Amino acid sequence: MRASPVVIEKWITVEGHENLTAYTIAVPVQTLDKGFSSSRSDLLAIEEPLQLFLNGSPLSITMRTPGYDLDLAVGFLFTEGIIDDVGQILSMRSRIRSR
Repeated sequence: MRASPVVIEKWITVEGHENLTAYTIAVPVQTLDKGFSSSRSDLLAIEEPLQLFLNGSPLSITMRTPGYDLDLAVGFLFTEGIIDDVGQILSMRSRIRSR
């Protein structure tokens, strides 16, 4: 199998949240327990789309928690049978694009 350069493009989709941390966001929730309603804050995991390109062509879009995107891309290429060894990857880069 020949070497495959990989380009990773990230879409950042969570905007305008002052209470945003690295991987979670605090959101207000309304709970109902035994007929009684209450308000509180809860943490949600942030999920963003990650689009993978192989040799300049779109390969896949997957949802993931941000971080370790290049490692995720290598694992994806390996589990999909596109590469047999990490040495087959000539180059990788990450590019952020806001929608």
